[in-house]
Amino acid sequence: MQNRRAQMLERFDADGDGVLSDAERMNARETLQTERRARIQGMGKTEKRVGPPPRRRPPNRGPRAAPANRE
Repeated sequence: MQNRRAQMLERFDADGDGVLSDAERMNARETLQTERRARIQGMGKTEKRVGPPPRRRPPNRGPRAAPANRE
């Protein structure tokens, strides 16, 4: 946690006071959101997504027969 905080300060602390001001914080949020969107969009067909496979609907088997109508 402290390492991540230090990385954020090093990257976005423009005035070097060791604290992110409101403007610096807004810039950090916008930048990180943009990077995340680009990373997600780039996952296309070349990279595998992590997680379970998508659920598939079972095939339509038609109406069920009552026990008396069976052979």
